[in-house]
Amino acid sequence: SAYHDRVYKNTNIVWDKIIKRNSFLSSDQSLGQMYMSISGTIVFKDNPKSSSDGGKQIVSIYLSKLNDRNFIKALLYGGKLPMYVCKDSGDACLDVEYSKDTYQTISPSNALVSQVREQLSDIYNRIINNNTAGLTDKEKGLINMTQSPVFLLISANAQEHIGVQSLDSLSEMIATDILIDYLNDALNIIQSSLSSSQLDKENIKTLIESIQNAKNYVLKLDEQTRSRFQQALDMNLKIRQMLQQASTNLSPKLKEAFEGQEG
Repeated sequence: SAYHDRVYKNTNIVWDKIIKRNSFLSSDQSLGQMYMSISGTIVFKDNPKSSSDGGKQIVSIYLSKLNDRNFIKALLYGGKLPMYVCKDSGDACLDVEYSKDTYQTISPSNALVSQVREQLSDIYNRIINNNTAGLTDKEKGLINMTQSPVFLLISANAQEHIGVQSLDSLSEMIATDILIDYLNDALNIIQSSLSSSQLDKENIKTLIESIQNAKNYVLKLDEQTRSRFQQALDMNLKIRQMLQQASTNLSPKLKEAFEGQEG
């Protein structure tokens, strides 16, 4: 593998290999920090005292902070999050700080579900206005991070001019999709760094276990959000069928007014 016995120098693995490479996650530093707190990371940094022995790297391991239901709730809907913070001025995030009192308060409008909802509405409007070439990098990053055929789903809604169907439950489902996709990436990146001789395998095992636990928790949540979305879609379909049925029974004049309103 490309990582075989790789020597890392001044690298925050998760920040460097995942967050900086995704336009959705790198669009805003606090979003990147939030995700780094979900997965944890490994940081390699110059040891100032070791210039005499070839610049040996200090290795620090940061475990996933996603260890309870409150973290996920705050992440998805807003609230207080325990947070790893990048203290260095550049974009390498080598000085990672955490204290028990370091919380970031996520407002409901900045929470993940709300951010996804906003992006989906914007994508829908762009399709309606025939402006998909103008998708922002953040929107493209969002589409790439989800397991669901979001773009197709929204395009179908736009063709019928019915708005994004079940927008709230769709946003929840995509938000949990994004978390799973991200945790999978973090697991792969960290596992592929294991061959580096700089790492203490026992410490890494703890980190991998903490990410695996976070992933299992989110998978359970994803199942629930998928079933909620399906129920909402079924309900919408029933309502639309009832409206169609009702409109076929209307007098021609009322029918014209009803269809004009729908369009």
